[in-house]
Amino acid sequence: MDTEYGERLEIALILIAIAGYVDANGFITLSNLFVSFMSGNSTQFAVHAAEGTWNEAAPAGAIVALFLGGVMAGRLLARLRKSRRRPIILIVEAAVLGFAQLGAGSRLISVIPLVLAMGIQNAAIHRIGDTKLSVTYVTGTLVHAGEKFVDGVFDSTVRWSWLPFFLLWVGMVFRGAVGTVLNLQLGRQALIVPAALLTILAIVSAVLLPEE
Repeated sequence: MDTEYGERLEIALILIAIAGYVDANGFITLSNLFVSFMSGNSTQFAVHAAEGTWNEAAPAGAIVALFLGGVMAGRLLARLRKSRRRPIILIVEAAVLGFAQLGAGSRLISVIPLVLAMGIQNAAIHRIGDTKLSVTYVTGTLVHAGEKFVDGVFDSTVRWSWLPFFLLWVGMVFRGAVGTVLNLQLGRQALIVPAALLTILAIVSAVLLPEE
């Protein structure tokens, strides 16, 4: 494993763990919707729209639209910055998560910063080695893990290539559990943890890690 690959893996592990943590907090707030898993929200939107229950469909559709807006904002930041793109993206994401501390009367409004932050996060890193990667959901990650495991059975040179992707899944699940526990104890203040981690990661990325 070369140095750049290892650095990107470490960043991806932290970011996908943050996504699990934040998604757990959003799920608790909204009961049955996600702030980073848009496949689930899209399915719920489709089902409720087909049933004609638009009061149920609207929140799911709004979250998908907000997530798309966050993705576009992150991409815009990446294109506007010629250098230090990742630290800037991470700092912006941390700041957006910070707004979630302010709270609101509406459950949907209270998670707007969480959805936008998860959309923005996708611009922070796009691949590990030659494999395209998402850092806010793990369906594709599990696909990569399964495919690479089978490849390793037939080719000993890539025998352990599945492990990083499996670890990404473990990271999301573990941090989702941690996020749930802290949310139940601290409420919205639990979001201080990912905001602080993103700030630290931005500083480390700016000082120590090579620019993409």
